[in-house]
Amino acid sequence: MIRSLLLLALLFLGSGYGLATLPANETLFRVLNEGAAGLPASLWTTLTNLGATSVAVALLVAVTPWTMRPLWLAALAAFPTTLVVHGLKKAVAAPRPAAVLDPHQIVWFDLLPKSGAFPSGHTATAVVLGGALLCGLVVRRDRFASRQRTLPPARIWLVGAGVVFLVSAIAFSRIAVGAHWPSDVIGGLGAGLFGLTVAAFLIRRFPEPSPQTTRFLLVGGLATAAYAPFDHAIYPSGAALVWVVALAAWVGAIRRLGGQ
Repeated sequence: MIRSLLLLALLFLGSGYGLATLPANETLFRVLNEGAAGLPASLWTTLTNLGATSVAVALLVAVTPWTMRPLWLAALAAFPTTLVVHGLKKAVAAPRPAAVLDPHQIVWFDLLPKSGAFPSGHTATAVVLGGALLCGLVVRRDRFASRQRTLPPARIWLVGAGVVFLVSAIAFSRIAVGAHWPSDVIGGLGAGLFGLTVAAFLIRRFPEPSPQTTRFLLVGGLATAAYAPFDHAIYPSGAALVWVVALAAWVGAIRRLGGQ
């Protein structure tokens, strides 16, 4: 599994970099960016905000109260993902659509960054978020099995498909808000998968965080949730859900800390 994840990560990274050199990259961006304009701006900005690291961490704390494993997996994936994303951003130094096209040629909302295109950090974060949520689903299934109960397969597939759809929607939103080329999004998928590959390797050796690490993660989750609504990467028109997620994360983290 780890080898397959690594190969898939390299495939996405290579494909994204290759697409960035082709005229089709700009053509595809125009088609997708203009096509997305048919849906409300708040939909795309709300989705794209879920790809901000602070919001993704808060969401994990909020929606997986039964286990620390998803947050632990995300923590293990954070460094390698960040290393790849920011390392490639500096090495490639690719301009974003707003630096190449006239702003009037782009459908954009709230923010219009011009540098650090490849790969998309929001997309990489979304992939790690998706992997962590699926990890939580597996833990839930195993806990049901340990109690001689069965989590309905249909529910497992439904939740799994929902997670994949969410990650895809967050990734696509980066094109919809005019922030990234398609090549950046493909590269971001690869960067996130690389981080998950490293995390999957490490979690086999360290399956659960220590009590001290657990407390550190929860306190860090509290701090991150408090920061999320004020994160400079947040799109204001989609900030309502960020506040909801942040408050839910606070409630969840405080309950867990109180139960230790």
